[in-house]
Amino acid sequence: MPPGPSGIEPKPTGESFYQHEEFVENVTIGNYAELLQVPPSFIGEWRLFFSFATNRNGVRVEECLMIPMTVAEV
Repeated sequence: MPPGPSGIEPKPTGESFYQHEEFVENVTIGNYAELLQVPPSFIGEWRLFFSFATNRNGVRVEECLMIPMTVAEV
């Protein structure tokens, strides 16, 4: 199978043609809980899902990203 649009070798899956995973070690991005005035009850482990669609060579492709995150303090 040829590399995908990003040059990464695709893996065929049941629903979509391309599946790509990237892992990044924990990155400290600052205290967004304080900036966004998050209540203390939100402390804990969360998953952020981001869904979007793009056109690639005239074909609509829908993608979803899952970003694990931790709210450690407010």
